[in-house]
Order: sequence, then structure tokens, then C-alpha cells
Amino acid sequence: MKIKKIYKIILITGLCLFSLSCDKEVEQAVTLYYSDLEGMYLVPLTVNMKLRGDLKNIENPTEIVPLLMKLETSIKDDLRVCIPKETTFSDIEIDKDKKEISLKIESKNDRLGDRDEELMIGAIVNTLTDLNGINSVKINPGNLKTQMDYGESISKNSYRNQWLMSDASDNKKSLAVVYWFNKNKKYIVPIYVDILKNDVNSLLTTLKKGPQGYSKNYLENTIDSSLDIIIKAVNLNHIDIELKNKKSIKIEAFNIAKQSILLSILELNIFDTVKFIIPDMNDEIVNLKEINLKENLNKVDLALKND
Repeated sequence: MKIKKIYKIILITGLCLFSLSCDKEVEQAVTLYYSDLEGMYLVPLTVNMKLRGDLKNIENPTEIVPLLMKLETSIKDDLRVCIPKETTFSDIEIDKDKKEISLKIESKNDRLGDRDEELMIGAIVNTLTDLNGINSVKINPGNLKTQMDYGESISKNSYRNQWLMSDASDNKKSLAVVYWFNKNKKYIVPIYVDILKNDVNSLLTTLKKGPQGYSKNYLENTIDSSLDIIIKAVNLNHIDIELKNKKSIKIEAFNIAKQSILLSILELNIFDTVKFIIPDMNDEIVNLKEINLKENLNKVDLALKND
């Protein structure tokens, strides 16, 4: 009897300790979306937050509440918070089969301007669909007086930084993502542009050319003007790219160019590996399947948020 009693105590203690460990806050990297001050596009920021659960495998709806609350807080003075203060989120559910999160919004300010509402929804949708296994968000606007249609689930494609529009009848064109700087070159921003369908040469030419027309007022190129991007070889899921400089440039310019090229190619979802060939430097092969390129994109230390 004593042995059974001791065994029972050990078992209960073990379960309690396991429960406490599962409930423990763990520091994790998360991407949050804010807007430039003019409200022209959304900017992804990577921050480390102490969170319960595992963001790589969301199980409990309460695990995403801290992310939504953080979106109401200013992280950088040169970016705009998209979620009005005292906005609350309820009825949060996770549908793993649909890869979808559903939630209800309640706002103290029940009437927002059209653009403010778009930025709010964009920040929510982009933040949540960056989580592993989540492709869409179903939003109940709650008390919000709105003219927007919330009848369907919202994917990231509905709230993207899009500056060029393809003709829907032009089946030779498609949308792709390039990564350019914001105006003060402090943040790298994903921008949707027109390219020839799934054409990497068209993608890299557009990236190298940089922002055009109206977008030049708000964005800057990530590719140094003296740097050429040359495709040397394409073999199944691999591409060789030479970065050739016409004049001497800083190593930082090469690194920024490589980062924006890799991020843009990653979004194209064609290549697994990229080889960089740079004069007077060792060749570098990057496996896109083995690294998380977005893990440190626009990294912000919350302890130094205004620096």
C-alpha cells in the first residue's frame, strides 16, 4: 500500500511539473507589422517576446493574444501603430484543417477611416499569417461600423504592399515580391510588383531597377547603383548569381544586396539553393531550405525600442 501511495505521489508531482513547464514563458522571435508614418505600406519588425506555448505549432488560441496586444504598442517612433488603443480581441479559434485563425474585434472607436481600417486589418492578417501553419484569418468586425466585406476569410495576398497592378487579362504577368528600403533606408520592406510569370530574370531586373514612379517618394533601392546582378547559371532548383561592382563599394552594400536578392528569390518559391559569385571573394552557397531568412529581418530590441 505504501509503495502504491508513493508511486501515486510521484506520478501527480510529475504531471504538475510537466504542466508548469508547458505553461512557462519562453523567449521567441515573432514578426509584427506596423506602418510607415504616412500609412503607405506595412513594415515587418522582428522582435523577441516571452510567450507561452510554441509559435511554430500554435495549439491554444490564448497564445496569440500577446501578439495582438503588442500591435497596439509603439515599438519604433518612426513607425505607426495600426491597432487603435483599447481594441480587444475575443472568440479566438484556431482551425488547423483550414490553417486559419478566427477572431472578433471590439474597438472603443467604432468608426475608423477607410485607410486606418485597412491598415489595422493588414497588420493583424500579416502578423498572424506569418505564424507557422496559418494561411488566413476570419474576422468578425464586432461593433465596428464598416463598409468593408468581412464575409470571407482574409489571406496575406489581400493586404500586401502592392504598387504595380497587373492586367488581369495578361496571363504572361504575375505578382512577385521584391525587398526594398523604406525612405530613410532603415527598414527592408516587401513590395509586390509585376514581373513576367515566374521569371527570375524579370524579378531580379525589377529588383535592381528599384522603385519607379510614385513609389520613389516612399521607397529606396536596396541594390547599389554600381552593382550588377548577373545570372550565370540555372539548374533545376539551383541558381548561380554573380554580383559585379563597377566601382569600389563597401562590404555592407554587398550584404544588403545579397539579403534582398535571397528574400526576393525565396518568395518566388522556385529555387532551393543560391550560389553567389563575387569578385575577389569566396563563392557562397545558401540553402534556402535550411535557414530562416526572415528571422532577423528589421530586428528590434524591445529594451532599446527608441534607439
